Amino acid sequence: MAVVSLVVLGLTGCAGAEAEHQKSHAASGRGAQAKPKEAKPAAAVKQRTVRKQVKVPFSSQSRSTDTLKKGVSKVSQAGRAGLRVTTFRVTFKNGVQTARKLLKTVVVRKPVPRIVLHGTHVDPPKPTRSCDSNYSGCVPIASDVDCGGGSGNGPAYVYGSVKIVGYDVYDLDADGDGYGCD
Repeated sequence: MAVVSLVVLGLTGCAGAEAEHQKSHAASGRGAQAKPKEAKPAAAVKQRTVRKQVKVPFSSQSRSTDTLKKGVSKVSQAGRAGLRVTTFRVTFKNGVQTARKLLKTVVVRKPVPRIVLHGTHVDPPKPTRSCDSNYSGCVPIASDVDCGGGSGNGPAYVYGSVKIVGYDVYDLDADGDGYGCD
């Protein structure tokens, strides 16, 4: 259209050229009058509400416990991701996104932490004293054992009564009743 307008402007004043111009319009089916320029259609603006789901990662926690032996670990609670829903209003102009506005964010499900227990329990040391197996109760193993509070010269002593269950190595049962130091 712009070229035609320039040509029309350039041909004004020539009668032959004017007639030629009208013929070309008539041949094209437009008639002698040029149609007015059509207005551009208004831009198509659309808005949509968009929801986006996002996983919320869970944390991991460590706890000490004396119910597990030292060096042993155990998961006492498995972790679970949470869920957050974010809502946006998205604007499109002629099919192209032109704006995005955050409307709201909601945590639908809170994350559950993973809990790992680490053992700290150590068995108490076993007694290191050595006892003679010929006696019930503990009679120490030594070069000589005497009843405490008696006339013996040790080097080890037994305090309290002990039952003879084997051979009376240290002669603690003076009266022969099966009990020593009574």
